[in-house]
Amino acid sequence: MAASERTDFLTHGCSWLLLMLENATGSDLIDSAMRTVEADSSSSTNQSNWSFSPLRLAEFKATGAPLAILELAILCSRRGRLTDSTDVELAQGSVCIPPANLNLHLLEVFRFIGIIHIVFFHEGLLRAWDSNFLGSGKYWVQFFFVLSGCVLYHSQARRGESKVAEFGAFLSRRLKSTYPGYVLGTCMALAASSQPLLATRSYFGQGLLPGFFMVDTWFYPYGATMPNGPAWFVCTLFFFWLCFPRWYSFIHTFSYPRCACVLAWLSSFGLPMVHVAFDVVPGFFSEFHPLANWPSFVFGLALGRLAGEIDFEWIPALLLKTLGSAALAVLFAVFALLSPASIGAWVSFLDRGPVLLPVFATLILFVSAGQDVLLSPRLLSSAPARWLGQMSSQLFLLHWPTRLLLNKADSDLPLVITVGVQMVVASLFHTLLQFVLA
Repeated sequence: MAASERTDFLTHGCSWLLLMLENATGSDLIDSAMRTVEADSSSSTNQSNWSFSPLRLAEFKATGAPLAILELAILCSRRGRLTDSTDVELAQGSVCIPPANLNLHLLEVFRFIGIIHIVFFHEGLLRAWDSNFLGSGKYWVQFFFVLSGCVLYHSQARRGESKVAEFGAFLSRRLKSTYPGYVLGTCMALAASSQPLLATRSYFGQGLLPGFFMVDTWFYPYGATMPNGPAWFVCTLFFFWLCFPRWYSFIHTFSYPRCACVLAWLSSFGLPMVHVAFDVVPGFFSEFHPLANWPSFVFGLALGRLAGEIDFEWIPALLLKTLGSAALAVLFAVFALLSPASIGAWVSFLDRGPVLLPVFATLILFVSAGQDVLLSPRLLSSAPARWLGQMSSQLFLLHWPTRLLLNKADSDLPLVITVGVQMVVASLFHTLLQFVLA
């Protein structure tokens, strides 16, 4: 990849990081955001922020058409198109497919591994480190969406329900553990601005919907000017929580779980093909918007459904003991060899597309089966590993605003101190939140 193309990718990929640093050092939120959006829209290699460009329309079609087909299938299933008596009973909630006997708590530590990789990815961008491995930290986001879908399906199926009976209780459980960190991180980032009150007022009125409602990525500029950039993930996840009852009920009663996985996987091809055809790197819409990320989440739901159909006793012992470790090795090899800066427009095939989904599925299924030799259950279920995984969600939400505040105090802090403070802040807030919720 040419040096100029590499620079263009890094500049666009971390533009929200630069925006927030400008805020912390004396620039106004809206002014700096508009400068970046205008610069992006005038760039020949970065058309993704131009609201009604052919690229944007193609992205909408590539992501929206498969979702429309899914919603149409859900509508047909609800209008009495099921003929098999068992399927009818499932749709009515009187029969429930037993959930897979998976130990999903064994995957907690991988949440921490992925998030600490993202923390170092952000630091590498800010400190101008040229590292393929660090630059690949963004690939973990797709894993988080897949894992979220799989865990939600599994937890709901364990309740013995083929549909979400109490949506209010379901949503309340999700928000109790997520919204406080979202609000705190946003407030910390706003406090790091040179003019906190002005930045707060701007954040409330900069988009079609006001701030603090976890909808920053739903409309233009798709989370590009969020005070706490990494919180875009929970905004998009919130959209999936609202859709979860419909998607869960349909996938739970679907007669062909393998087909559901394959169809969700195929749905992830559209967006990368658009980017390759237009020869552009992903923009804010294709990075953050729910339409760009729903195939990964639905793939996780379908994976949770498929896991209930797999009889691990029929799988050779050698595969059960090695496939989880092999999937992790493949993942790290991809991180080392195929960084976003090295593959340009093709990056969407990895971070939003179909390439890594089978690897993530293998990792989730065979590690949670609990028979891997290297990734042993004893190690992954240890108290430190589980605590790091549970704390990692707060690290994800708070590491960037903590970085902004540290940058305001001293912009040249060593990496060890920076990451250490981020870990301490996340740990303290996680402990406090657990105490309050208990």
